[in-house]
Amino acid sequence: MEKIFAQVELSPPIEPTTIPEVIQRLTNFFFTLALYLLPVIIVIGGVFIITAAGNPEQIEKGKKIIILALIGFIILLTASGIIALIRQGLQLRNP
Repeated sequence: MEKIFAQVELSPPIEPTTIPEVIQRLTNFFFTLALYLLPVIIVIGGVFIITAAGNPEQIEKGKKIIILALIGFIILLTASGIIALIRQGLQLRNP
């Protein structure tokens, strides 16, 4: 009986080899994650508002959820922009 083995090529799980590449990958990951989570969190805040049934505490809770989600997204956009500016500045110095 003949044994047949498949040849499998394994690639390293982490492709970036420099610290700036790792930071860029992490930034892209968190930005993408935030893009997917933002609408979900806004809908959750909307559900709190819709199901409040006149309860002002629930309405305020829903508003806070939506506002904090948007503030968090703005902070993430700002952080991404700052990282992009730093990377661009470093590339201009080291051609």
